[in-house]
Amino acid sequence: MLGALTLRAAGYNVTENYVIEFDSGILDKGVVPEGRYRALAVRIPKGTQLGYFEYQGKRKDDPNDLIPHEHRRELRGLRIFSAFLNNKSVSVKNNLDIYDNEYVTHYLSNLSAPFANMRSEFLSGSAKTQGHTVDSLFSFGFYNPYWTSADSQVKEYKGVLSSEKFRPEKWKANDQNLAFKFMTNRDAFWATGIIQKLSDSDIGEMVKMAGYKSQKVADRVAEELIIRRDKIVAYWFKKLNPLFNFNLNGVITFDDLGSPIDKIHRFRIRDIEGDLIFQNWQQTAGNSITLPANIRELLAKKRHLVVQVQTLRNEQKNWWSSSIDVYLEDKGGLRILGIHRRYNH
Repeated sequence: MLGALTLRAAGYNVTENYVIEFDSGILDKGVVPEGRYRALAVRIPKGTQLGYFEYQGKRKDDPNDLIPHEHRRELRGLRIFSAFLNNKSVSVKNNLDIYDNEYVTHYLSNLSAPFANMRSEFLSGSAKTQGHTVDSLFSFGFYNPYWTSADSQVKEYKGVLSSEKFRPEKWKANDQNLAFKFMTNRDAFWATGIIQKLSDSDIGEMVKMAGYKSQKVADRVAEELIIRRDKIVAYWFKKLNPLFNFNLNGVITFDDLGSPIDKIHRFRIRDIEGDLIFQNWQQTAGNSITLPANIRELLAKKRHLVVQVQTLRNEQKNWWSSSIDVYLEDKGGLRILGIHRRYNH
């Protein structure tokens, strides 16, 4: 449930999931605590089911599927969201293609996987667990296995989502995934920009909507997700400078998704070949760049110019970030032609 909520918030097509409860008497499985079972119900979208989609190649029966899946940013960047949720089971079995008589929609489904390895000992029928089963069988319901307590569930969730040893760059899925293998720093940066926008309250609200029975478990899950988010942001935002939404209206303005404390930006202007420097590095404390008065004269000679922007943050000490190249042209007025992000290896 939590995985579906997170990925839907990130903009992915996700099947509708619902937590349901029903009386244990419906199934011939004995009595459970409180006499009820909990389950996850998935609503299949309307249309013709076409099976799974692959994380490589294209659908041969879909003329609109033009880009090989291993080169689609949303599938390569899914690795970052999977690391955030510790969803190691990312395979074709966990997705679905639906044709609605107009086009094919790719859905992510079966998103209970982020916590699929919980109670693996119980599900595997190990000797230790079988001992608990025997104890329960002959105690007439008075014996409760350790995993039914809130405290033990908190420990299990901490084990699954543990942020203590989590390293975003080292995280791997269990299954071979060509899209994940081809993920670039820019793909990771794109996904990190979305995760960074999830506030503590957003995460808390999604955990609440996931419907955990124990408040201790819910609090621990939210705590671990917040730490994992911060680690992902800290790592990938050092690879590329997290400046977004460049606009030009007399001055160049931009948004900064990085740490707002003790930061300085600097910029310089050069030609597109990088041979001529028209303005050396100048610092600015705000999120704006004032262009020189003769910028249009320079553009009349060179057609295109590049404004290079770097950032120095307190936690980076004396290390300036990688550059963002903002390309300018003058066609009846100054405009931003495009941007290019450089990254640190």
